[in-house]
Parts: sequence; C-alpha cells; structure tokens
Amino acid sequence: MNISGIIYIYIIVSLLIAAAYSIATILALHARRKKQHSKQLSNSYLQQIIAMQGREGEVNARSTSERMALAQALHSIMSYTYSTPTENTKTIARNNRLEELILNKLRHANNEEKARLLNILSSIPISAHATDIISKYLHSANRHIRIAAIIATIAASPTKAIRTIADLPFSLKPYDTSRIIALLRRGLLPIAYEPLLMSDNHNLLMLGIAITHNFGIDIADKHLHNIILRQPNRQIVREAIYTLATLGRPLGRHHIREQLAAMSPNIRRELCHHLSCEGYSLSALSVIFSESEIIHAEPLINSYKRSLICTQSN
Repeated sequence: MNISGIIYIYIIVSLLIAAAYSIATILALHARRKKQHSKQLSNSYLQQIIAMQGREGEVNARSTSERMALAQALHSIMSYTYSTPTENTKTIARNNRLEELILNKLRHANNEEKARLLNILSSIPISAHATDIISKYLHSANRHIRIAAIIATIAASPTKAIRTIADLPFSLKPYDTSRIIALLRRGLLPIAYEPLLMSDNHNLLMLGIAITHNFGIDIADKHLHNIILRQPNRQIVREAIYTLATLGRPLGRHHIREQLAAMSPNIRRELCHHLSCEGYSLSALSVIFSESEIIHAEPLINSYKRSLICTQSN
C-alpha cells in the first residue's frame, strides 16, 4: 500500500473516531437533560402531593415520563417521612395506573433499574397480581433486586411478612434487616418482637434482635440471655451481646463470659472498644476482658469521662 493510501485510511479512521465521540457526547447530554427533567417533574409532583395532604385533590400525569416522575415522588414521600399510604396517595396511584406502568417497565429493565422499580413498588399500593409477579425476584442472583423484592412484597402483604421472611432461602444481611426496620418505623408491619426472639429461624431471630436493638426494648433481657445460652450460631450470639451492651446491661454472667472466651482476639477487641464507647467502666470491663485487652480501653474511657465533666460544667 502506498503512502497516499495509508493517509486516506488514517483520515477515514480519524473521522469515524471523531463521529463516534460526538455521538457519545450528544447521547450523554441527552440522558443528563432527561434525568434533570425527570427530577424537576418529580419535585413538582412532590410539592403537589404534600399540598394535598388533609384535603381532597387530584394529581394527573399524562405521559410515561410524567407518570414515572409521579411514582418517584410518591416513593420519596413514603421513604423520607416514614409515611403510610393515605387515601389520597392510593387514589393518585390508582388513577395514574402506576402499578401497570412499573410492571411493564420491570420486564425489560436492567438489574439496576429493576431494583429501583421494585423499591418504588414498595411505596405504592399494589394488587395481588403485582405481588405474584414480584415473587419471582425474591430468588434473584442479584442481592439488590432480592432485597427490593422482599421489601415490596412485605409492604404489599404486611400480614404475611413473617412467613415471607421465614421462607427466604438465604440469610438477610444487616442492610436488608435495616430496610425491614424502616417499614416498621412507617407503621406498616404488625410484628411483635417476642415471637421473633424465640424463633429457631435465622432471619426471624436476627430481625427480632435488630428490633430490640433499634427500638431500645428494655424488657427483652431474658430473651437475649436465652439466645446466648442456646444458640450455636456465633453471629447471632454476638448480635445478642452487642444488643445487651446497647441496652446498658451487665455482661458478667457466666454464659456470656464463656461466649466471649470463644471469640477471636479481633472480635474481642472490637467488643471492648464498643463497650468503652457505650459508657462501661474499667471495673465492668475487667470482669470480662484480660488486663492486656482493657489497657487500650482506658484512654478512651477517661476521655469519655472528661467530655462528660466538661459538658456538665458548661
């Protein structure tokens, strides 16, 4: 190939690269503008819905993008205000066919979008038909899709929450449990903590401990001690001990000291640090930790006491 041919090919390739870069830039700009427009629409609907609370009114969205922005607005209200669906929000969701829209989008969405759509479904009233469709995502290989499907299913059928959680073929992560706790704070789940703390199901037991921890249930001591006594699962035992510590309970009982002795040095060190932050004294720590372990806690405890003294003197 002569020099002129090489130059010609070089020019063609350069032009193609430039064209591809221009197209990519235009598409990115279009996507950014579309996202900004959707956010503005969602904020507008958010203000309308908030203004409607306590009085009659309608919010009507026409196009697909407007309806999705409206669904996102409802999700924001439910998520950030710990609200429960009112008659107004139920009417808005029904009149604008938000369930139908999201289920249609769910079929062709990528994993990230599926998780987002399922999260939105957890904030709007949905039918039994929608719950059946969502159920197949409970076994997704993608954990973000799984937990979003769990939350949507529980929110749609609160009375079946215990059964749904108990039937899960995998262990819930702390983040997953925190999402369920958020539904409790919204008043959506009729769950009593005591049956959970007496359950043999891993997920139900961990949820019961998390509820006790998050809501500071002082009268759960007996159940927590029983868990420490009978549970072979080290993770569950550790969570029960941490919860007792958060409640400010003494940790010097024999069965607790036995469990602590079986823990690795790193876990013991973390627990010692946690107890120091929770306000346990050196004398309390000396009952359950060795002198070499609490020596690192002493400066922290003294610093904590100094900060209390300074606060009280001010």
